[in-house]
Amino acid sequence: MSEMKYNEPRAVTLETQKLYNDIADVLDFDSHKYDQGTWANAVEYWMDSDGSKYTSGYAGDMEKAIEHQSCNTSGCIAGWACLLSGYHPTVIVEEVTADMRLYRDHLPDFITKFIRYNYEVMCNVPNVPTPKLVNIDYGSEQLLKMEDIAEDGDGIMHYHELAGMEWTVGYGYKGHVGNIAEIPKDAYFIRPDSRAAQLLNLDHDDQAMMFSGDNWWIGENIRDLGKGADVYDLVGAENCNECDYAPSLCEC
Repeated sequence: MSEMKYNEPRAVTLETQKLYNDIADVLDFDSHKYDQGTWANAVEYWMDSDGSKYTSGYAGDMEKAIEHQSCNTSGCIAGWACLLSGYHPTVIVEEVTADMRLYRDHLPDFITKFIRYNYEVMCNVPNVPTPKLVNIDYGSEQLLKMEDIAEDGDGIMHYHELAGMEWTVGYGYKGHVGNIAEIPKDAYFIRPDSRAAQLLNLDHDDQAMMFSGDNWWIGENIRDLGKGADVYDLVGAENCNECDYAPSLCEC
């Protein structure tokens, strides 16, 4: 193998280099947790009135779940950069409706809520609800989206910005954050692409290349980046000749 030539410093601190190496460890030793096609896969649970969580398919018995860990998912380079830097998915909790029970007729009566962990809007504090934007006049709701957080800069929305911003909800009507009382004042929210680019010291072009769902990487690539390699000098993972899937998805 030819020696990699490092054209410019990329890991400007030992902390940044450690983050690259930690991401590479995921790709090398937990490859089933690498999926370049999503920031991180949403995790879903059912919950009872006491707050205990359960997993279940579309049929069969409920199985009690251990407490959810933020890293118990699969994600892309950007998603892992954020998770390994101490960010957490926000939480979406819905009441179980009659329609849900009709759709999943095995749901026992003690199940009262449906909970999802949202990795498109992440937070520095664990178990914080995804901000819910409520229309002032008509009561329609929508959840804060990744696109609601400024793409330029550090990819962060602070509490005072969230609470003080003039939101529009549905058809241009004014809105406010309906669940602001549930959000700690020291919490801030991030969009994983912009925040990860900052954490990994990537410029706009490098970010586009590194986070593209069309490019699959191997641990060696990520370690080389942490040593200062240029993104465009890397050769990513090749798809399997048999199934044409990336190595982390191949079951051959």
